[in-house]
Amino acid sequence: MEKFYVQETIGGWKQTPSFEGTYEECVQYLNDYCNDSRSSFTIVSENELQVDYL
Repeated sequence: MEKFYVQETIGGWKQTPSFEGTYEECVQYLNDYCNDSRSSFTIVSENELQVDYL
C-alpha cells in the first residue's frame, strides 16, 4: 500500500507532513482539519515528499 502525506507550504517552504495515510484518508483529513484559506495544504506521495530545512 502506497503512503500519502498531507503537507503544508508556508511562504514557499515545505513543512513536515501533518498526516500520513492512504490517499482517501488524506482527503478526509484535508476536509476535516485543513480548511484554513490562509494556508496551502497538498497531498503528496512518498516519492514526492520533500521537506525544506533551514
